[in-house]
Amino acid sequence: SQWQAVPGSPLALDAVADDLRGGVLVSNYAGVSRYDGTNWSSLPALALGGASVLLALPDGRVLLGNPGGPCFLWNGTWQQMPWAPAAVLLHPDGRVIGTNSFGLPVTGRVAAYDGSTWTDLDPTQQLAATPQALAVLRDGRIVVGGAFSGGVAVRNGTTWQTLGAGFNGPVERFTVLADGTLVAAGSFTQSGTTALAGIAQWNGSAWIALPGAPAAPRAIAALPNGDLVGAMDAFTRQARKPRGGIARGIHRHLGRGLRCLVQARGLG
Repeated sequence: SQWQAVPGSPLALDAVADDLRGGVLVSNYAGVSRYDGTNWSSLPALALGGASVLLALPDGRVLLGNPGGPCFLWNGTWQQMPWAPAAVLLHPDGRVIGTNSFGLPVTGRVAAYDGSTWTDLDPTQQLAATPQALAVLRDGRIVVGGAFSGGVAVRNGTTWQTLGAGFNGPVERFTVLADGTLVAAGSFTQSGTTALAGIAQWNGSAWIALPGAPAAPRAIAALPNGDLVGAMDAFTRQARKPRGGIARGIHRHLGRGLRCLVQARGLG
């Protein structure tokens, strides 16, 4: 692989997300920027440091927030919301799923928003802690990750159950690849007897390593072309090549440790 800096990249990334237009959104202390594969553009500045909640909606709106609040919606201008989920996702059925950080009008730790009303998905608080990550499996079931037993749970009917063998630490972020594969990242090193480096993929029955991926990315997002984008806390070097950055090929990785984005071609 040959690594190249991407000119004009933002600094100190906090979150990455698919922009639903074939590009990627990133957030940092200054707000939200979009990369279309060639050029960078920015939404009007919004100083919201540590904004790890970032979601693009099909109608062009963007949700940006802090797990501890506040949360803003871009709809031509930034509008502050009266709630602040710790994590959000867009369900295939059109609902926004959020985890209850504060302000959501529900008692449980996970809720669904249909555009006007929040519906409680965890009314009895089966989850011991507020999830920090959300995903949807191919069959539509919701998966959550966080600092609770097993680190990852799937909603089966009205109950939450550990997915597979779970992990020995919390899952802090999810993404789903173009082929439907679920990828998890976080502060874990093992699932059952399988050794991992803070990132894993679900093969339908067990958590296994993701070949070629960097260890424990700070944030991850999958693009429609199958690329995986990840924001790294720091670079590690092997044979004088950074293992963070944007990599065109099997995976993409957004680099944070050198406070810029780098691009690699032919990462395998």
